[in-house]
Amino acid sequence: MNGDTYANFLNDNCPNAYQLYHNGYVIAYSGMLFLSIAVGLEIGTLIGGAIAGGYYRSSLPFMYCALGCSVTSVPLLVVGFNKMHKSVDVFNQECASKQMRPNSYWSFNVSQNGVGLVLNF
Repeated sequence: MNGDTYANFLNDNCPNAYQLYHNGYVIAYSGMLFLSIAVGLEIGTLIGGAIAGGYYRSSLPFMYCALGCSVTSVPLLVVGFNKMHKSVDVFNQECASKQMRPNSYWSFNVSQNGVGLVLNF
């Protein structure tokens, strides 16, 4: 199941889990944005240094900015993905029991053909 299908399922069936998933998605997307900026600055500085024939003091602010974006992206990604994964626990605790039928159960059955596991619903 991809993320959009899962988000639509949560939106229809469990608003609390959807809210947690959506907040985590926004935070993780922000982390990916910072990481993309960091990678772009790193590559740009490397290409610029190769064209100019070496690194100069003028390229240091770009490297520091890339380092700052990289450091900022890590906690955002961790927190965002953690919230997205916790939405499964919220769904299981709050909403899954409402959707299960209370009269379904597993049992063992013995017949002329042998012993088997039966799902009654």
